[in-house]
Amino acid sequence: MILTAKPVVEALLPGLTAQTQQFIAARRRAPHLVVILMGNDPASVIYTTRKAQAAETVGFSRETLAFDATLPREKLFSVISDLNARADVDGILVQRPLPPHLDAFEISTWIEPEKDVDCFHPDNVGRLMLGRARLVPCTPAGIFLLMNHYGLSVAGKRVAVIGRSPIVGGPLAVLCNQANATVVQIHRKTIAPAQVCKEADFVFSAAGKAGLVTTDWIKPGAVVVDVGINRNPVTGRLCGDVDFDAVRGVASAITPVPGGIGPMTIHALLENTLQAATLRA
Repeated sequence: MILTAKPVVEALLPGLTAQTQQFIAARRRAPHLVVILMGNDPASVIYTTRKAQAAETVGFSRETLAFDATLPREKLFSVISDLNARADVDGILVQRPLPPHLDAFEISTWIEPEKDVDCFHPDNVGRLMLGRARLVPCTPAGIFLLMNHYGLSVAGKRVAVIGRSPIVGGPLAVLCNQANATVVQIHRKTIAPAQVCKEADFVFSAAGKAGLVTTDWIKPGAVVVDVGINRNPVTGRLCGDVDFDAVRGVASAITPVPGGIGPMTIHALLENTLQAATLRA
């Protein structure tokens, strides 16, 4: 089974749009999302455009604030401070990757936790770890929305999470644990990673390395979720971490790249924004 995002988003959008209209009727304004873009990285420009379009689709108001990559740290702090103070702003997102002179962790601490729709602020990370999340990081949240749609549950299953970044791998492992899975995280220091991974019923790969996961890593019948976004070094085409053509013959279900987790991440961002708006209201 190919776990594509399109039918999932199509099933979820009407409900989210209806909830947005209820919010607008009650509060006499739309949920408002602000995306900050630093520089003109082509991929980042595409992602911010898609996020803006998705926000408009469900009835949000939105702003995209584009700045030169050389914008001083102090200027960005001032911009975010102003957005924190604005009563009409519900969600603030700073598009990554950032220019070298900016520290992603520091910037995450500048955004008010209640408006941190990416869920990178230490307060939100701590709440997630404690099982008291107000918001959930967008990509892990999107993964669970996808699995729920296809009737897949990690409860009682062995799960391998490849990668341990604070954006995907780390919070995803926490959420799987909270969903009653038995979780192992595979990283660059893991001994015999393919052997460890092959014991898993669910494999989530967020390593950022094209072609890393081959059939030797996958137990027959396992569910494989590919979170990686890479360029094929030979063809230049977008691809994931998983050798899709080979692994699809071994796995019982697998996500494609593109068309898998990417759209789910954007949808989860919209749900976070509405949740943030509702909590603030």
